[in-house]
Amino acid sequence: PSQSVESAQPMEFVLPCYPEAGFHPLNCTNRTNLSLMGLIYDGLFELDQQFEPQFALATAASSADGLSWSIAVREGVTFSDGTPLTAAHVVSSLNAARESSLYSARLSGITSVTGEGNLVTITLSSPNGNLPALLDVPIFLDNGGAVPLGTGDYTLVGSDKSWHLELRADGWRQERPKLEAIRLYAIEETDDLIYAFDTREISLVGSDITGTSALGFSGNAETVDYATTDLLFVGFNTASGACTSADVRRALSQGIDRENIAASILSHHAQASALPA
Repeated sequence: PSQSVESAQPMEFVLPCYPEAGFHPLNCTNRTNLSLMGLIYDGLFELDQQFEPQFALATAASSADGLSWSIAVREGVTFSDGTPLTAAHVVSSLNAARESSLYSARLSGITSVTGEGNLVTITLSSPNGNLPALLDVPIFLDNGGAVPLGTGDYTLVGSDKSWHLELRADGWRQERPKLEAIRLYAIEETDDLIYAFDTREISLVGSDITGTSALGFSGNAETVDYATTDLLFVGFNTASGACTSADVRRALSQGIDRENIAASILSHHAQASALPA
């Protein structure tokens, strides 16, 4: 939800953050902080609204067999301290992501990542023609600080509980954001987040109604849906019990009214999937 404006005086745009959770793009598990990462870091690719990969820090990708991929890294891109982006930065970032809890499962099919100049080579254990869709992993430069440097439109500035995002003057994207700075409001507890939104201290919050602890917000607010890759599904134990029978599984699947679940339980904030996953 986002706050509505009731007067002609524009409100300052403020986003929440959890400073104690950290801002490292690989180690942070706080969803509020992770939502800021797209402003600070870029991946080789980024997904559009149809979940199709589009070039970001990559400018070309090719594979003859789906096993070995050659990816060209965009030239002329710099990190927020002016360091030019190279294939070596991509290699170190992807290899670090392969060891992280956040991305290790997604990148488990990768056996090696090497690079030279502006060309990165990724080798897989089995062919995958959709590898680019998995490579929206943040590329960063570890400068020894708590927050690595990124190539994104904004730089994270601050310390302790006082943080803000500053728009970079040397960003590589042609379409530039309009906000020169975004103040971040420090949150410690979940109740603080709800209170800060209800009292208009922050302008925008993300609310996952499919989560086990979905937050409730009140006051005069506008709700905007956006596409995610979240999938709700029913899993069957095929090793023992009644669901070892394919007929039972098929009957249960056909008995689930997906459209009604999306409309009633999820209040039209979801779409029924066309096919099983």
